[in-house]
Amino acid sequence: MAPFPAASHCLEFKVIGTAVRAAGGVRPHHPFTSHLDGAGFAKLLTAGWVPVGLLVGMSVGVRHDDYRTGLQRYSWSNQEVAGWSELVGRVRADARTQVRQQVAKLGGDGMILADNTLRVWEEHCLNNDKQTDHVTENVLYGTAVARFATAPARPRTLTVMPLNGDGDRLRRRLARAARR
Repeated sequence: MAPFPAASHCLEFKVIGTAVRAAGGVRPHHPFTSHLDGAGFAKLLTAGWVPVGLLVGMSVGVRHDDYRTGLQRYSWSNQEVAGWSELVGRVRADARTQVRQQVAKLGGDGMILADNTLRVWEEHCLNNDKQTDHVTENVLYGTAVARFATAPARPRTLTVMPLNGDGDRLRRRLARAARR
């Protein structure tokens, strides 16, 4: 996702991936998209989760710099500009709400967040070059996931391989954990 070259205020989305079809009779009713690579997809499945769709939540807000923000901005003491903080908070909350609604619509139980970008910039007002507005944009994207197993599968590989003499101690700890 990047600014569109011909119009910097627009975004261009590029999606690249591989189509995969599950072998056997058990497969989702509808195709899905996901930001996960092959390793991430495999980890998700072995943990008892399945992707159900790609999510994008975007919110943009504008606030005119009024008399009060001007007083806070040009104060002699270091202080928060409350109007700008409120703008950022509202825009972020709206983007999260959009993503939550998409997860629910897809029948997901949660999401894996791939990226969360927040941009804040100042623009001159159209009718008065001496006045400014602050613009905030928040973009979230990730994958909605749904649980399909009640307990995560046991790992099939050793994720830590000790190269010193601690291997026997690690094997004993793993054996004790497996007996529980």
